[in-house]
Amino acid sequence: MIPFAMVMLALGEQPTDAVLPVSGTISMRAMQSGNSARSLEAPFVNAVGQAFSDRGFTTLDGQGHARFTADIKVSRDQLGTTSAAASKSRSGLRSGEGTNVVGAGLSFSLPSSKSRIVPLLRTRLEVQIRRQGDQAVLWKGAAVTVRPGSTPTGDDGAVAADLSDALLRGYPAQSDEVISIP
Repeated sequence: MIPFAMVMLALGEQPTDAVLPVSGTISMRAMQSGNSARSLEAPFVNAVGQAFSDRGFTTLDGQGHARFTADIKVSRDQLGTTSAAASKSRSGLRSGEGTNVVGAGLSFSLPSSKSRIVPLLRTRLEVQIRRQGDQAVLWKGAAVTVRPGSTPTGDDGAVAADLSDALLRGYPAQSDEVISIP
């Protein structure tokens, strides 16, 4: 393992006297990216916060209350389109409820090969940890995935959780590589 000070010097940043935090309080801060939407902020802030909680940190809402701050940047690009399975209709049994309705009905869906065209989206998550009030980056990482939008695996919450978990899986190890997940 490369010592923290050597990594910081290799990155061209001045090392601090602090070691990488493995616990303590941390707050999340969404940073604007040129191609991210405000609607992406909440799922990713929540997912990164949950990933830090899973690793022993206590997450605090609001800025200025925690010892550390995680700066979160999300970017999303449409690479084209792809096909995805069409939504399945719901099967079920219904009773006749309502005015002048008597009886019951049964509906079920048959297998089909129907598909629909959806956007193919590349989503990138970047996180930097800083000590509160300090601009020096203590740790940083990035993860990326390409998934079809408007599908269960392409849902903002699912993408945010998967990228956050992958990004922080090896924490506190530092890597300059972008982690890619399917």
